Amino acid sequence: MMRDEAVYFQGRSFVNEHTCSLEEIHRHHRQASAIIIGEVVAPRLQQHDGRLMCPEDIITDMKTMYGIQIMYSKAYQALDYALSLTYGMHEETFQLLPSFGYVLEEKKSWNNH
Repeated sequence: MMRDEAVYFQGRSFVNEHTCSLEEIHRHHRQASAIIIGEVVAPRLQQHDGRLMCPEDIITDMKTMYGIQIMYSKAYQALDYALSLTYGMHEETFQLLPSFGYVLEEKKSWNNH
């Protein structure tokens, strides 16, 4: 290629869905993003002992199940993303607080009768 020549390409479509299997992520990708890890752990947020996963659990699971080592900060981001997938964004749940408070007050007044 000569110095004045340039290579151009044009993207025709963008698919915002990750379709690689976990095996491909493990074998061929140097790093798994917090979003991908969050999608993997989202179905398993509730532990067998009844508690929610914490970043240390995610770090252990990724090492045990897929042989990858991740930093605490990435595990924390993955947990935050998994929680938002499962329970909604912070802003959405914050908007539910007034109705939750109303239901509690109604229940309290109902029990006093």
